[in-house]
Amino acid sequence: LGVVLIKFKSAAAAEACIKLMNGRYFASRELSCFYWDGKTDYRRVRETDEEEQRRIDAFGQWIESQKEPNKNASPEEND
Repeated sequence: LGVVLIKFKSAAAAEACIKLMNGRYFASRELSCFYWDGKTDYRRVRETDEEEQRRIDAFGQWIESQKEPNKNASPEEND
């Protein structure tokens, strides 16, 4: 899940983008495009310092567990 904010120079350009992109799929997920109501705060909920550190540690462990590709092998051999 995520939110993307795009600013346009004109309302017509924004409307054209909404019409073009709303309902399309990106990375197997359906996009929902609409005008911002000017009030909704889409910032993510803040983590505690401990939660953030656990998330960072878990990501670091995941990175370290990844197999490093053999630079001399063909792409098929590295799968």
